[in-house]
Amino acid sequence: MFDFGIFSTIIQYATQNPQLAAGIMGVMLSLAATQVLKYLVPASWTDTEYKSTVRVIGIVSGWFFGFGAWKLLDPTERTIGDFFWAAGVGFLSPAIYSLLTALIGIKWPAIEKYVSGRPDGSNP
Repeated sequence: MFDFGIFSTIIQYATQNPQLAAGIMGVMLSLAATQVLKYLVPASWTDTEYKSTVRVIGIVSGWFFGFGAWKLLDPTERTIGDFFWAAGVGFLSPAIYSLLTALIGIKWPAIEKYVSGRPDGSNP
């Protein structure tokens, strides 16, 4: 039979710390959404326009998913602080993305083109 020990531990930790769990979930979903949505940005744009647009996508999706995760994991809290907390997750998402891509490029250079800022593999 499959052991659900690690999953039950993660679920228990998430219920005890919903803010942290919502932040992690918001950032992870934002990173995934940004990787998908960057293909909608025209490749003909300059590097600066492209990079700025992808970062805005990361910020907005981080806010959206962070706010949604917060409401999902801690539905009793209804304050204006939720809005600002989710905005913080939104601004944190592109920063984490930049750090992760730099580390991936150092450790695994062959993978960098798949997580770069541009779908064609160039990293502006």
